[in-house]
Amino acid sequence: MNIDEMIEDFKEQGRMEDLEWKRRMALDIKRHELFLKDNQSFFSNFRNSGLRMYKEWLRGYLENGGKPTHFYNYNFPIDDFRMAKNNFIVIPLHGASSFQIIVPKGITYEGENLGHINIYDMNDFSLKGHWVPIYEDIHF
Repeated sequence: MNIDEMIEDFKEQGRMEDLEWKRRMALDIKRHELFLKDNQSFFSNFRNSGLRMYKEWLRGYLENGGKPTHFYNYNFPIDDFRMAKNNFIVIPLHGASSFQIIVPKGITYEGENLGHINIYDMNDFSLKGHWVPIYEDIHF
């Protein structure tokens, strides 16, 4: 095999890998869309939460002996935190599909497998999960 043939073989292999990647991505998007449709009732239990509610939970958590786990040198990411509106059962979510849940007093939840979700429970200022971030704009 000469050099030109080697290069063409390499290009063809790259094209095939690219097509396979695009096929897998399209399948993943379709699966995600079906997941969202099938679990619409779960997602309807939440609304965006503000920094005020997270700070309220964080104050209670720290006053009860909890410790932060991470510092981020940017402001609180409002789109990553949701507040429960109703009682709910946790569906484990992972990666970009996951979000953080603040549970107000009086709301309850069930479920052990959280995936990448963290639950900040205002009923007793407890954490279910592993992540207690401090952001640049958090001050008391």
